[in-house]
Amino acid sequence: QQEYEAEQKEIIKSEVQKMAFYIRNLIYRYETSIDYDIEVAKQEILETLVKQRFGENGYFFGSTFQGDPLFSNGVITIGKGSVWNLTDRNGVKIIQEQIKMASNPEGGYVSYLWNKSGETESSYKISYVAGVSEWQWVIGAGVYLDEIENLIATKKVELQRHVRYSIMMLGIATIIFLLFFYVIAKIISKRIKRNFDLFFNFFQNKDDCTARIEKDKLDFPEFKTLAHAVNIMMERRERSEKALQISEAELTRKNEELEKEINNRINAEKSLRESEKTFRSIVESSPLGIYIYRLEEDDRLVFESGNSAAERLTGARNEERIGMTIEEAFPALADTEVPEKYRLAAKKGENWSTNQINYKDNVIHGVFEVSVFQMQPGKVAVLFNNITDRLKVEEELKAYRDNLEEMIEERTKSLLEKTSSYEDSQLALSFLVEDVNEARIELEKANSEMAALNKELESFSYSISHDLRAPLRAIDGFSKILEEEYSTSLDEEGEEYIKIIRDNTQMMGYLISDLLEFSHLSRKNLSKFSLDLNSIVLEECNKIKGEYPDLDIDFRISELLPLKGDRAMIKQVYANLVSNAVKYSSTRKKPIIEIGCKQDEDKIIYFVKDNGVGFDMKYSHKLFGVFQRLHAVEEFEGTGVGLAIVQRIVVKHGGKVWAESELDKGATFYFSIPI
Repeated sequence: QQEYEAEQKEIIKSEVQKMAFYIRNLIYRYETSIDYDIEVAKQEILETLVKQRFGENGYFFGSTFQGDPLFSNGVITIGKGSVWNLTDRNGVKIIQEQIKMASNPEGGYVSYLWNKSGETESSYKISYVAGVSEWQWVIGAGVYLDEIENLIATKKVELQRHVRYSIMMLGIATIIFLLFFYVIAKIISKRIKRNFDLFFNFFQNKDDCTARIEKDKLDFPEFKTLAHAVNIMMERRERSEKALQISEAELTRKNEELEKEINNRINAEKSLRESEKTFRSIVESSPLGIYIYRLEEDDRLVFESGNSAAERLTGARNEERIGMTIEEAFPALADTEVPEKYRLAAKKGENWSTNQINYKDNVIHGVFEVSVFQMQPGKVAVLFNNITDRLKVEEELKAYRDNLEEMIEERTKSLLEKTSSYEDSQLALSFLVEDVNEARIELEKANSEMAALNKELESFSYSISHDLRAPLRAIDGFSKILEEEYSTSLDEEGEEYIKIIRDNTQMMGYLISDLLEFSHLSRKNLSKFSLDLNSIVLEECNKIKGEYPDLDIDFRISELLPLKGDRAMIKQVYANLVSNAVKYSSTRKKPIIEIGCKQDEDKIIYFVKDNGVGFDMKYSHKLFGVFQRLHAVEEFEGTGVGLAIVQRIVVKHGGKVWAESELDKGATFYFSIPI
């Protein structure tokens, strides 16, 4: 019964998987067509699906990941109401269980009670479901257990009939065999003697390695098996003697093969060196300064290498620092947090970025924009660029604006003193208006210069991020060629190095993509409309729930007040905040995410609260910085740009963002938007 039930389950699994493959092919065909219309494509595919069958009376069924029906029993059922909470007599939430199984890449089985067509009594049914992630569809097919049991009963009757017949035939055969055995026993004794004579003659000639026992003249399988083993032994003895006489030509051939293998290995090593040379050339041509450090077993961080841009930016030769610790190579950094941050990056992959500012006589003397990331465990790369001139311009502009405000204040005070003695003088009033206008013109000019500078800084950031992609693509491309074309020539350690190179270049690519997205926000104009946040939040929660099918997430969403804002940007804010809440609560048995708001005078405060790992509030000032992370990448993945994007969007809407938390007690992120 178990074998037959397993066979039926395997049949419906095969049919559903073939149907899922068939649907994906149809989707691909529609999506690659020129006049692609998704709604028309879905309708045409549904009309095709309801015509499909398996077995004699088997139908397929389908629904969406949100619990909306698509088709069943050969009929399209779109628009007939959600079946998300459909439950059988035993309390099984049928659709939710099907969606849970369909979230697995291979699909899965679901058992429940279901009424057959035209019947009022429920029967147990086993269904297999699979997901079509491209359109968030669930398709499946099933069989009823009572139908399997009826088939098994029929098979059982047939089997009993067959067993009775077999027993009868076995009795007859036994009687015949006993009579036959009596006759054969008389003949065998003569043949045994003849077989022994053949073995005796062989052993008399055992010194001849070409001697063999003639198996064809033996009468019994046991003697033939023994003769076969003896003959194999003699053949091996003959081959062993011939092996001692290997010709010079055979030795030469083997030497040539060995030489060819050595040459292949030399060529593979040469190709690997050329690829490494190309990688070093890319690093050397980078406009950013690059230092490489390795972490020794005694926790010393040792300078390993650097590129020519690093020498140009620092004015010191790299070869003079090779083998030094970071404290020896850069004494000014010894008492700062920098060496420890580099060690954390080398040990745990905690990427870090900062501005190293050197002051002289209270004036900026040198500023470097620094980013550090793990290349492989125990090794880090430090990228830096001199931004001194840029920050000097910013400070000069700030000082100019501060002086301008003082000049306006002094000028206004002076004019007020003049007008106090000439209250009735129209001339004093005209002087005041004239000076105020001059001050206003100067202030507008300063604001214009500040705006131009900000635009230039954003353009610089975008250009640097964009230009870094070219060398990264080259590194990833060449390492992929090594992995695919020279994998047979590399040992296990070489393959691990290639994997580390590819993983880190792809991680750097993600960082640059997030940086570009962050830069785009500054140049994007707001398109404000009245937004229904309830629908936006519900959509994001459903999307994130689909990304974590194994988590039992409890979303608690209160009624959210509407606001005026850019829909795409506000949607990005909730996507980042809710995704972070789920990610940092994923270690909990049941993650709880609360989303709500409250009105406070002239603004609305929105919040997203979780029961995750939380953080220490003394590090809260780092939360919204670019590439700032409070947890290691091995614990929770990410690039450290998400919250920086949230802050920029909220500030762009005239609001602010902040957070409250305790370690291991969850966190709450707030943002306010003016009414």
